[in-house]
Amino acid sequence: MDRREAADLAETLDPDLVLPIHYDTIPLLETDPDAFVVDVANRGIPVVLDDPDQV
Repeated sequence: MDRREAADLAETLDPDLVLPIHYDTIPLLETDPDAFVVDVANRGIPVVLDDPDQV
């Protein structure tokens, strides 16, 4: 699933909040997390990125 498919799924599920956690964990899941945030936010869904420097 790429970031666009994930944003489509988020729109279908209509959650209160999207908090992506598995991006960039393996080569297959490498993506631009900021672009994903824009994709989801443009659909009116709240989205928050975890700050890896705070872990």
